[in-house]
Amino acid sequence: PAALAPTGHSVFYGCTSLTELALPAALTTIGDLAFKGCTSLTELALPAALTTIGHSAFEGCTSLTELTLPAALTTIKGSAFRDCTSLTELALPAALTTIGDYVFRGCTSLSEASREAITTIVL
Repeated sequence: PAALAPTGHSVFYGCTSLTELALPAALTTIGDLAFKGCTSLTELALPAALTTIGHSAFEGCTSLTELTLPAALTTIKGSAFRDCTSLTELALPAALTTIGDYVFRGCTSLSEASREAITTIVL
């Protein structure tokens, strides 16, 4: 539905057969652990209105190869993409100001993540 609230805590956690998903255009927040362990998820179209990706939201999505982050994204919380071992590159949007700890830890195939003006990195 068009008026879907932010994806809740662990809403798709461990859905190992989930391969792709279209999220509503008005979605602004992906909750903590929302897609954690969705090991078959290969692609995901993130809505343009998205501003926040929660803690461990995509952790362990080992088949996720490509992800386009929307221009409105301002915050990526800790471990959001941790252990996304197939993710090869990521363009961080200009609006992004905060990146949590361990966001890209274990992303062994990630060769490029570009962004110039991040103001806060949580260590």
